[in-house]
Amino acid sequence: MTHNEMIAVIAAHRDGKKIEYRNGRDNGNRWMVIESVPLWNFGDGEYRIKPEPRECWVKFDSRGSVLHAHKDGHDEGPNSECGGGECGYVLMREVMP
Repeated sequence: MTHNEMIAVIAAHRDGKKIEYRNGRDNGNRWMVIESVPLWNFGDGEYRIKPEPRECWVKFDSRGSVLHAHKDGHDEGPNSECGGGECGYVLMREVMP
């Protein structure tokens, strides 16, 4: 990690964000959330700010087929792409391990 990346992770922890840690020896290279005060050993493993799950609106037709997806809300415009049937939107959120 660069000095700026280390500073960004420490500052994020100070600001209350969740921090994750991994090393190849102890946890099989999986990211693990740090639940206590970190010891900050940047030479022994990697740290990162826990990513936020992504969200998007997905538009389905009456058969359940996906018509399109976008992240900034949904329109209530004409349903011409539904072929005369009903369309619906669902807010979908990424599942994080």
